[in-house]
Amino acid sequence: MKHKARLMLLLMIFLPALNSLNTNGQEPGVTTSTGKAVHIESLPASWVVVREVQGGYEKHTQVFDELMRYVGANFRAVGYCFGIYPTDPDAVKSGTQRWQVGVRVVPGKALGYGNNLPMQSLTRISTRQLEQQRRQFRKAESPYRLELLDATETAVVESSVEEAPQDGLSMFGWMAKNGYVQIGPTRMEYLSHEGAPNKIPTRIVVPVKKRPSGLTVKVSSDFGRRLRP
Repeated sequence: MKHKARLMLLLMIFLPALNSLNTNGQEPGVTTSTGKAVHIESLPASWVVVREVQGGYEKHTQVFDELMRYVGANFRAVGYCFGIYPTDPDAVKSGTQRWQVGVRVVPGKALGYGNNLPMQSLTRISTRQLEQQRRQFRKAESPYRLELLDATETAVVESSVEEAPQDGLSMFGWMAKNGYVQIGPTRMEYLSHEGAPNKIPTRIVVPVKKRPSGLTVKVSSDFGRRLRP
C-alpha cells in the first residue's frame, strides 16, 4: 500500500480517547453511530519510527509527508502510517495539541517514499528477536526516534475520515457494556491516498483490556445512534 503525502492527509483527526467493540463472533454489543461493527485484534510487538508533534492537526499533510520521505529513505516500513492522539482536541486550546506520527519498521533495505510492506508480513516474535532486530537498524535522526510498540489487544473499527468522529465517540458504549477499559492512546491508521479526502478509509485502533473488576454497564442498543449531533 502506498501512502502518498498529498493526502496523508487532509486527515484531520477526530479522535483521541475512544473505546469499544462489537466483534466477529465475539461479544456482541453496541455498534457505532454509523452502524459499524467493532472487532478485537491482537497486534504483535514491533519497532516503530515516531515523531512528536505539537500544534494543530492542520499539520497532518506536512508532517506525514516528512515522515514518509525520511522513513522511505532510511527504513523498511510495514503497514499503515498512523497518528497517536493522547488528548481529545476538545479538551485543550486550539493549536496546543501534543500528538505523534509513526510507522512500523523491520530490518532490511529501505523501500522508498510511500512504499510499505503489508501488515500481514509483521509476525509475532520473541523479546530476544526484537532486541536482535534493534541492533540492525540505523540510528534515527532527530526529530525522529526508534521505539518499541508493545504487543496489545485492541478494539478496532473500520471507518473513514468523514465518519471517524461519530464512530470513535460511540465506541464508548461497547466498552461500557462489555467490560473493557482503554489502556493506551487511540491510534488512527490511514489506509489510502486515493479518492475524496473525507472518504479515505481509516482504522480506529484502541488498546484495551478486560476490566479485572468485571464491571459493566447496561447500554441501550441504540446508544451509538443517539450520539449524533
